[in-house]
Amino acid sequence: MSKKDILVLRAFRGKKLIVVERRPSLTAACHAQLTAAGAIVAGPVSSVEQVLNLVEAGDVDGAIIDIKVDVEMMLRLAMLLESMA
Repeated sequence: MSKKDILVLRAFRGKKLIVVERRPSLTAACHAQLTAAGAIVAGPVSSVEQVLNLVEAGDVDGAIIDIKVDVEMMLRLAMLLESMA
């Protein structure tokens, strides 16, 4: 990991993030890097319903959404997070 990568990951320290991903191997790698950077990772989740449950349970600072997640789910999630801002 480069010094630049480490600096970018530090921005996640103390943030509560949702990882939306349908491929477990990528989810595990993302979770490990974010946790190592000091983030609090909720999930992983693979449905809008799971995201809604996590959002309703407490504050969420952001979401990392895999581009391979289906378009309808991604749009619903984006609208939900936008409404929280």
